[in-house]
Amino acid sequence: MKAATASSPIRMAPAIQKCTPKARRRFWIGCICIALVIVLGLMASWLFWFCKKGATWNGGGAIPQALNQAAQGLDSYDMKLVLDADNMSLTGTLNAHFTSHDAYGLNEIVFHLYPNAFSDEDTLPLEAGDISLCYPLGFNESSIRIQNPTINGQGVSYAVGSTNNTVLRLMLDTPLKDGQSCDIAMDFTVKLPLSCGRFGYGPTSVNLCNFYPQLAFYDGKQWRTDAYTAIGDPFYSACANYTVELTAPEDYKIASSGICTLLDTKDGASTWRFDAPAMRDFALCMSKSYQVSSRQVGDTTVFSFWHTQASGEAALNAASEAIRQFSERLGNYPYPTFCVAQSNLYFSGMEYPGLVLIDGSYYTSLTRESLEYVVMHETAHQWFYSLVGNDQIKEAWLDEGFAEYMTLTGMSHWKGKLAGNALWSTQAEQLLSYAQRNFSGDMDAVYNRMDFPISDYPSTLVYNALVYAKGALMLRDLADELTPARLDAILKAYVQENAFGVAHKEDFLDTLNRLSESDYTQWLQLKLNPSRYVPVTDDEDGE
Repeated sequence: MKAATASSPIRMAPAIQKCTPKARRRFWIGCICIALVIVLGLMASWLFWFCKKGATWNGGGAIPQALNQAAQGLDSYDMKLVLDADNMSLTGTLNAHFTSHDAYGLNEIVFHLYPNAFSDEDTLPLEAGDISLCYPLGFNESSIRIQNPTINGQGVSYAVGSTNNTVLRLMLDTPLKDGQSCDIAMDFTVKLPLSCGRFGYGPTSVNLCNFYPQLAFYDGKQWRTDAYTAIGDPFYSACANYTVELTAPEDYKIASSGICTLLDTKDGASTWRFDAPAMRDFALCMSKSYQVSSRQVGDTTVFSFWHTQASGEAALNAASEAIRQFSERLGNYPYPTFCVAQSNLYFSGMEYPGLVLIDGSYYTSLTRESLEYVVMHETAHQWFYSLVGNDQIKEAWLDEGFAEYMTLTGMSHWKGKLAGNALWSTQAEQLLSYAQRNFSGDMDAVYNRMDFPISDYPSTLVYNALVYAKGALMLRDLADELTPARLDAILKAYVQENAFGVAHKEDFLDTLNRLSESDYTQWLQLKLNPSRYVPVTDDEDGE
């Protein structure tokens, strides 16, 4: 149709020209109403499609492009959970989409059942001195039970085994070849313990961490079914896309991985939805007495969940500073939200993607510095462990040592050189010296090595001295040699090159050698093992 111009005005049809002014107004009002209905219908259809794909966040913001790209092709978890707060039990359904990456085909699919690690008092993965701290009112068991597992809608043979039944194996009738996918479904029931650990409930919070059937990591040769250890963080996982719905009493406030959206409230219960794309794990921390503060840092909303306002604001300040500073030094934090939550923990803090839990005692401490330090350390794990994954069982130094270096340098940038030097002294130099002086036998037992599997360290103190303190001091030595700015550039490149994947020593060494234009191979080997370099093999530490 020819476009109308000033010299050729649009002419109304004769029938319309003969209408009275009142009829003409009714006609145009009707047209406008019809147009509005069409537009609103199209918008509703678009929103339904977009939300169904998990592509919108709270507040109307879309998934960042880099995050949306990272989410493509990942395995996925779709869970529906119901919390029985009276009995502290959780019922759930899991639908997972899994793709094989084994060249020869997989004969089984393996999941971790972490809650069962705490089902037997005689085999608790806790150091002796931590049992009473974890269970202040005495031991009470936790468990997870699996029902009705299927693959592609068909019933499947399965076995639950390993120590305390912490491993679920689903048997495949035909091998799942490289690139082939399947849909896995199962029901599960979880009993929460009265415990101050990662998983359990206490007087001020419910910690739902490592609570669901989680796919074990397949390293190209075997499923990694490493035992739940008393020392370190015995977790090794790939990034995946999580969509989770939780129904619980309406008076809970929830800190979570991903974006939390309230869907419905009726009869005293609320249902929340959590969208967590391209995350290495999914966790929740809940309390009926939480107060919440928030702050916008770049494209990220930082939330602090607290019971004591002054400390809650201090935690928010530390988390905001860490997100700001580490985004500048290591590359942008990729998720729209980050939560720091005051929690029941018998140890200082614990990291999960988009969420960190901090022991409540730091919120009542007479000094703010200890709270700020722990918050900054756990936030640093959003880059080292969460964004760049690593084998936390065999190469814990790659996340703990790096996170500790970022924490100590980060506190120096934030609080000043004097405060930073004091922290380097107490948290790194003195800790390592104390362990070497008073626990020389234990240190010698692991050859002062940073690169032993976490199960081989004789105590948490020795582990902390070698993996945290010595790891941070190693990077400080490197910064002194290269300059801090140049090391930051190398760490930033390492993060960018391995984001959403899993990195190993060789990946860090490759980035270091390439960007420094030097060969640090022998240097790194001697730092990891100062007495003699003996590579850790699969035969040394088992599956």
